[in-house]
Amino acid sequence: MGDNHCVSEAFVEPFKTYANGCSLLVDECTFPEELIDKAEKHSTPSIVAKLTVNVNAKMVAITHFSQRITHKVEEEPGCVTPEQLVEQVQKFISSETSDKEQKDIQVIAAEDYLEVTVPRMG
Repeated sequence: MGDNHCVSEAFVEPFKTYANGCSLLVDECTFPEELIDKAEKHSTPSIVAKLTVNVNAKMVAITHFSQRITHKVEEEPGCVTPEQLVEQVQKFISSETSDKEQKDIQVIAAEDYLEVTVPRMG
């Protein structure tokens, strides 16, 4: 998706046209939700969740992490792990929809050389 920070209807509508029901949505999730005030033109877990639910994606891979996303949180106060970011996205997806199938959307944190098996549509 690239940098995005808006889930207004005007922003989401074009994506529904070509991404509706996509097997895999790749979206940036630069900051944890606690830092939404610093996000400016970047996504947070709630924004990723809204877009994922709106386009009815089957799976979402989050990427483009800030330096506050690290596997060394014990060494970096105020940071979260990619896994914690995934949990935040999952929590917001659950709160965005009552559809059981959408509550089960798989969320993964992308990393260098990650290979993903994309589920077949249909």
